[in-house]
Amino acid sequence: MKSISGFFAGGLVLAAGVFLGGGAWAHDPAKIVYPGDGLAVSAIGEGRLAQAETVLKPRYAEDAQDPARLINLGIVYARAGKASEARGAFVAAGNAPECDLILSDGREVSSRQVARQQIAMLDSRAFATR
Repeated sequence: MKSISGFFAGGLVLAAGVFLGGGAWAHDPAKIVYPGDGLAVSAIGEGRLAQAETVLKPRYAEDAQDPARLINLGIVYARAGKASEARGAFVAAGNAPECDLILSDGREVSSRQVARQQIAMLDSRAFATR
């Protein structure tokens, strides 16, 4: 499985790839790299949800199969009070090719497990909305 670095905060996964200086993408097939704030981690953390949504909305076919991007988009939608859109993003992440997300506490968790956890959080209304 591929690995993606990320953060785990209060039940939320904010996945962020390892950035290689100069905007370079790693060509290591074991890792997906997102330049800059390509997964909108800073924007989500600072509550800039509209900006995060713009960054995360799938622009290319491969974006629609990227579980890290889809999970973050679901988090944005959930925090914005868009439960239906959030569920759609989390379901799509669960159906996307599986990869490991490396959480801030060092644990590796299946993207499908994270997607299921996010759906459970959505169902329990555990997301803080703006």
